[in-house]
Amino acid sequence: METMNSNQTVAGNVRRIRKQRGWTQTHLASELSRRDTKIWTVSMVSDAECAADSAEHSPRDRQFNANEINALARSLQVSILELFIPQPDDHVTIGQSTYSRDEYVDLVVQFPPTAMPPGMADSLRTQYMARHQGTDRIRWARPQSSVDVAEALEVAADALRRAEQTTNTKGN
Repeated sequence: METMNSNQTVAGNVRRIRKQRGWTQTHLASELSRRDTKIWTVSMVSDAECAADSAEHSPRDRQFNANEINALARSLQVSILELFIPQPDDHVTIGQSTYSRDEYVDLVVQFPPTAMPPGMADSLRTQYMARHQGTDRIRWARPQSSVDVAEALEVAADALRRAEQTTNTKGN
């Protein structure tokens, strides 16, 4: 078990996802440069990933800004939320508090009701569960049959339609 802060969690996930995709740091730098307002170098990608190392290996605490988080998620083709989810045995420290993975996931997805369109939190949970089905121990109830999966997908699709309608209504 390792205890990390949120920045170290993001950095570790960037490294893990990049390696899972079989990408080099050069490839990720190229993808990031296409999606960010700045040009990313291999050195910048390396610095971002090294933030995952414990303080004894890397004394720096890399601070990611919102633009970088957005560019990382889009480049790696994952949700922003996924960048913040620690590995199953890891804990995350925020201020004076330390959270287990389950506690941290609950904390991250608890948005004020007015901050998201109706059903969006459920949609995020459904997307996360679909991506990680059977690979973790998140406490959310998982669909147990193909009927439940179809129903969960319909709920997610419905939530996304409502979100789009809300966005279109606000834009007019």
